[in-house]
Amino acid sequence: MWDWYSYNLFLSALLLGYFFLSYYDKEKKNNNYWLILGLLPFYLLLALRGRSVGIDLERYELHVLYARSLSSVSLTQWLSEPLFTVIEWLSNKFGGIQAFIVITSTIECVFMFLAFKTLHKFGVETKNIYLFFIAYIFIRSFNIVRNGLAWTISLCAYVNLIGDAKDNKRQFWIYSIIAFLIHNSAIINIPIYFICWPLKTKATDKKLLIRITLLMAIAIAVFYFGRTLLIDRFFVLTEDRYDTSHFEIRNEFGLGNILYRLPFLLLILFAYPKLKKRFGNRFVPVVMLFIFDLVIVNLRYLATDFERLAYYTGLAQVILWGMIPMAYVKKLGNRGYLIVFFIGIIYFTYFMYHWGVEGGAGDGIGIMPYKFWK
Repeated sequence: MWDWYSYNLFLSALLLGYFFLSYYDKEKKNNNYWLILGLLPFYLLLALRGRSVGIDLERYELHVLYARSLSSVSLTQWLSEPLFTVIEWLSNKFGGIQAFIVITSTIECVFMFLAFKTLHKFGVETKNIYLFFIAYIFIRSFNIVRNGLAWTISLCAYVNLIGDAKDNKRQFWIYSIIAFLIHNSAIINIPIYFICWPLKTKATDKKLLIRITLLMAIAIAVFYFGRTLLIDRFFVLTEDRYDTSHFEIRNEFGLGNILYRLPFLLLILFAYPKLKKRFGNRFVPVVMLFIFDLVIVNLRYLATDFERLAYYTGLAQVILWGMIPMAYVKKLGNRGYLIVFFIGIIYFTYFMYHWGVEGGAGDGIGIMPYKFWK
């Protein structure tokens, strides 16, 4: 249900974090104090939440309860998510579900710290990334904890796509492996690497625009105009093993591309010269990850597993929002500030929807009303 106290609490934490990260972005050196202060408000909300905040916590509580010894864990669970199994076992030893909440919240915020620190080193504005990461990924960390951890750790991997250091490839795989050991959906980082990484040094403007045009045409033509035929055929082949409850409104297929991702792509292309001047070819892999998202997002309604994959590729939008406003302000002057202002209004609506409608009202994930740990 809707709860104004909870919503104002989340909004206050968001604005406070944004204020501290604004100072962090102004620092030429990595001043970790501002970064810690920026992440602290939402860390406290995540770590101090009560057992009733998040509809999945009851299931996690049972997992923690039965994780008395590592030998009692099934072989299947060890093979699918060994690190998360260890977390559940440690939580059992140190106090149950509340220990689980504190441990997972701490791990997630540590990786957020590492990702934001790397982005700051590469000259990307962390305050804008913080805004969209909070509304896009962090809200789900109150509920689907394993996925929230894997998505945040994968963000640490993806930020290495925009770096120039020789060891960035190694860091990408280290973070990807850790994410996979938390939740096996992080296996999507393998195709992400081969789609994005080779373009890091080889891409030219012409090749990039050709690939974007082709992928965009395929995504719209196949998934929008041919969605009904494909979906019906898919269910015949799989003998209706996937959930069909999401297909009451079939027009939702492809509309995300046309109403949001296509305009977002145009924003990227319009700001392309400034982005390249500031970041060189380092931002190209993130654009390619965004293009890959155009395809993956159209599969998210087929089953829950596909939906989880869409949040990995969707992190490209989070990173790009740290770059695009900078380009528009410098490209258009006062008109650029006006565009950024309208982007801010769109974001506020986006935040209100996710933390209100998805978070508490209707069939949300149960973070409203928010209650502290007692």
